[in-house]
Amino acid sequence: MRLKTFLIVSQLLAVAISICALGIMNFYYMYQTVQQDVQYKNNMIAHATAREVAELLQDPVRMMAQIKAIYETDTIGGQDTVDAVVNQIIKKDTFFESIELLDEKGHIIRTIPPNQDMVAIDRSRYDFYQKITEGMPVYWSNSFISVDTGRPTVLVAIPMRSGIIAGHLNLQRIGDMTDTFSKSYRNNVFVAVTDAKGVTVAHNDPERVWQREWSNDFFKLHKSQDSLQGDTLVDISGVKYIASVEEINESEWHVVVYQTADTAFAVLHRIKLFFIITAVLVLMGGIAFSWKKVGNAVQSFARLNHHFMEIAAGKMDAKAEKEKFTELNEMVGYVNHMIANIRERDEKLHELAHKDILTGLGNRSLFMEWMQVAVQQQNPFAVVFWI
Repeated sequence: MRLKTFLIVSQLLAVAISICALGIMNFYYMYQTVQQDVQYKNNMIAHATAREVAELLQDPVRMMAQIKAIYETDTIGGQDTVDAVVNQIIKKDTFFESIELLDEKGHIIRTIPPNQDMVAIDRSRYDFYQKITEGMPVYWSNSFISVDTGRPTVLVAIPMRSGIIAGHLNLQRIGDMTDTFSKSYRNNVFVAVTDAKGVTVAHNDPERVWQREWSNDFFKLHKSQDSLQGDTLVDISGVKYIASVEEINESEWHVVVYQTADTAFAVLHRIKLFFIITAVLVLMGGIAFSWKKVGNAVQSFARLNHHFMEIAAGKMDAKAEKEKFTELNEMVGYVNHMIANIRERDEKLHELAHKDILTGLGNRSLFMEWMQVAVQQQNPFAVVFWI
């Protein structure tokens, strides 16, 4: 591997590792912060929706208490008049699709609107009858399909002086309210309501209500009581959602708020893109900077290497110049000192080889060298012998 390549790769690896480590730590911190913010937002939406649904569910209970008072006091006329008044009440507010009045033994004695086919039917084996007779003040059933209307409904029951009053809730009111919440947050957030068993009561997709299937994410969201206030990531039809769940204590129902993960973490995608672009720019800048700086160092080494080549070729006249780096300058000093020693040694050897040690006069080798030079240069010369 060439020195320049080695130095550049080493520097780039150091820079790249540092950038990646710093980017991962910063991105992880931002991811945690954004995730907490998203979860907090979803929790607030779920809490607000649960509170609204709880308030909405109190209205039919208050209406049933009003109907109960009308039947128990019976101060507005005969039975037909009372039934007509109650019928007008449930038509006006549309909380209930129908009302049933049961005697102490659990038999239906009256329905509003009137339905003679339902009179005398025994409800004593139904769960709501048993719970109310055991002392439960308000009973909320799970979702089921009404026999009368064929639509999904929920039964709400409260005790009377001599029996039970039960009403089949119109789920459209709850559905409209969840739609309002979903629309207020555009298409990125939608709200659903499930009963105690996870069957969908209200959803932005009406088919989910009609199918009356358990929510795909119900068991994931409700593995334990501790998870009821938690958040998780669920997959619905191939789309990832962040889900927050809040329990409605009055009915043991749950409000689930879904937010698309892509929308929730859009800022993280932008941050990730920012980090990638920044890393690329820093690496490119590092390459350019390293290329320039390493190039200067490599040029100094190249000049020193060229000087070594001249020495190896026997050229002792050249002198290495000082470089920018202290280490190289030390090497240059040693090389120049070595050349001076070699030159001095060569001069002494030349003198020993061409001059007489005692007299200092040129010897035969020097004479032959001069003769050879004269012949090569074609200079006129003469040789004189003294005898």
